[in-house]
Amino acid sequence: MLISIFTLWLIIILFYCAIATWKLFEKAGRKPWEGVVPVYNLFIWAKVINKPWWWGLILLIPGWNQLLMLGAMNVSMGRIFGKYSPKDTIMQILVPFIYFPMIAYDESVTYEGETDWNSKEDREKRKISDHIALFFASFGIINVLVAVLKLTGTKDKPGQKSVVKEWGDSIVFALIAASIIRGYVLEAFTIPTPSMEKEMLVGDFLFVNKFAYGSRVPMTPISFPLAHNTIPFTYVNSYSTAIKLPYYRLPGFGEVERNDIVVFNYPAGDTSVFGRFPGEDGAGGEMQGHNYYEFIREGAFYEACVIQRKPEKNFFQNRRFYENLTRKRILEENWKYHPVNGALQKIDVEGYSYRPIDKRENYVKRCVAVAGDTLEIINRKLYVNGKYNDVGENVNFFYNVTFNRGLTEKDFNDFKELYGFNLGQYKDLRNPRSPRNLPIDENVLMNMSEKVKNELLQNLKKGIHGNLRLLNDSAVEPVINKKPSLNNYSDLIASYTGIYPNHPKFNWTRDNYGPLWMPKEGVSIPLNEENWIKYNRCINTYEKHNYRWEKGAVYDENNNKLDTYTFKQDYYYMIGDNRHSSADSRMWGFVPADHIVGKTLIVFMSKDQEKGWFDGGIRWNRIFKTF
Repeated sequence: MLISIFTLWLIIILFYCAIATWKLFEKAGRKPWEGVVPVYNLFIWAKVINKPWWWGLILLIPGWNQLLMLGAMNVSMGRIFGKYSPKDTIMQILVPFIYFPMIAYDESVTYEGETDWNSKEDREKRKISDHIALFFASFGIINVLVAVLKLTGTKDKPGQKSVVKEWGDSIVFALIAASIIRGYVLEAFTIPTPSMEKEMLVGDFLFVNKFAYGSRVPMTPISFPLAHNTIPFTYVNSYSTAIKLPYYRLPGFGEVERNDIVVFNYPAGDTSVFGRFPGEDGAGGEMQGHNYYEFIREGAFYEACVIQRKPEKNFFQNRRFYENLTRKRILEENWKYHPVNGALQKIDVEGYSYRPIDKRENYVKRCVAVAGDTLEIINRKLYVNGKYNDVGENVNFFYNVTFNRGLTEKDFNDFKELYGFNLGQYKDLRNPRSPRNLPIDENVLMNMSEKVKNELLQNLKKGIHGNLRLLNDSAVEPVINKKPSLNNYSDLIASYTGIYPNHPKFNWTRDNYGPLWMPKEGVSIPLNEENWIKYNRCINTYEKHNYRWEKGAVYDENNNKLDTYTFKQDYYYMIGDNRHSSADSRMWGFVPADHIVGKTLIVFMSKDQEKGWFDGGIRWNRIFKTF
């Protein structure tokens, strides 16, 4: 795959040099043959335009940095041949493979060398074209910054580079450096939701090591600078798919291992719906971070069983019809059903986008099973290959707790300070009858780890919480989602809409799940009905086939019956430590190897979202925490 990427790039460069650059090199006093030697010609090109040798090296690193550098070198090439007009600049950036052959064989075009900054004429003829070049390099951001500098009184001086040139060069190369570091070395992430608490907290800012499993070559290199998938404060895509590179991962320091905390592109995020849920704050309120396919299943259920009041059995028999109806509403009519304050309402959808792999939402979870493993969850306990998988003391579950009295404001504050309970948007203390609200009486739904639970029980016995006690010795009951009967269609709804593989033949829950085998590259499976249900998304979506289940068998695009299938890549299973407050592989299935971004490295800042920056909001004890 690496050969195909670089071979394609070198063929383009070679063709470019063979028909044009060698001639321009000759006009600049170089040997013509230097323009047709692959790779070597890039470094000669940098020398011709009086730039450092590493300019040529950056052209070999795929990504946005590569396109920025190509544009910068093309514009510099035009400048040394006296081509400064707006038209010339636009052509140098957008159609260099047409423009440079055109001027290469134009006898009137001669080598003029660098701009004479002492010459008022030279400075003036660059003004507009420099602004045009900066606009293409940063989508206008640099132009705005330079305009602000001008307003502060900064002026051009004879004999020195203009403000536009000086600051433009600095910012462009900062963007190039940041693009390389962000794409291949380290990337900063924020933890927006509590799915990994208490290992990671909402408001943690951390760096992700992309070397750990091998840096992934950017698949969608044309993108708004340093933005992930949308332009900030909008739902406009920040990238273009005009140029797409195949998947390739550079050599890394190791493979994904069990219990690693991994950042990856959200597999179910290939279709992202835009808009916000009513009354929801923060990242959790954005539709684009949620499972579009779950929207379809939920909407189908709402239409059939809530709006039309059909029996659940009838819904399952006709679910494809209701799913297609919901799909049309979301994608074409821009609305969907959503429960608001206990009542089903129509809410607006602000469009959608089909996203390439590297532009899907970034998720962070713990890898609990790797390719070839078999996973099973029995009454909340997770087993891999038949062995209990203990991932440490920070795994959280909900418990029904009954105290001898209702909790007071002081109790809430003490619980937060002593045990780190969230009391804001993501509540660890909830009213069992109204889970979005804090508890109002002695019955409390508490989300806590075994460590916190034991500490709380000891402190209650010691009287640290005053007269607050448990009602009795059996006042702490674990919340466990049992498997429903396959004959109970009402109970199967939750498994169908929200638990992978989302099929009425499976009655799995978040606490009782599997067994499920993780696909492994090169391993074949028989294509029976059960395996087709479990693995058809891997086969068709992630490995890009168009197979179908028909009349008790699997058929390919050419109507050939298939008895087995061999996987093309490894797959992983990711679960959040906050087991009852995490959207993870239990809901949407496997994470393919080509979706892996990197391994969490270190927290560089942590902010409690329930406190102000200067009111104890900075969690100093978490800064420089490593994983």
